[in-house]
Amino acid sequence: RAEAFLERGRCLAELGRSARALEDYGQALALEPGGARALLARGDLLFALGRAAEAEADYGRALQAEPDNAVALVNRGVARDEQGRHDEAEADFSRALRLDPGLVSAWAGRGVARSQRGDMAGMCADYREACARGGCRRLQDARAMGYCGEGAARP
Repeated sequence: RAEAFLERGRCLAELGRSARALEDYGQALALEPGGARALLARGDLLFALGRAAEAEADYGRALQAEPDNAVALVNRGVARDEQGRHDEAEADFSRALRLDPGLVSAWAGRGVARSQRGDMAGMCADYREACARGGCRRLQDARAMGYCGEGAARP
């Protein structure tokens, strides 16, 4: 039954029925407390609704259930970065990369967190790694703004 609530919640979220989706995720979690998939889904919806602190809490609970879930780490890193907690976000992205070095979203996310702290060289290095793995959008954007290129005016 928990799986049915989870899947219906995902469908409702896609249809823009956020309140109902949150109810279904809650039902899934009532039936399966600590269910990482339901916590991730609810966290994603909460983040999309601008509720980063609540999303972070769900991602943290998902990590309690599955400590080596690299996606949960990336998502929590994004939520922390959104709240201005760039050092904690960078730590989450770095841990995700230790678990899965090919995770493009972790390289890109860590680059964003580094840029927020003023580490432009670190940002460029991470964006280059993301690009080497097929995710070049952030590197292209940075280059368009004068960063990360050969002979760029900024580091």
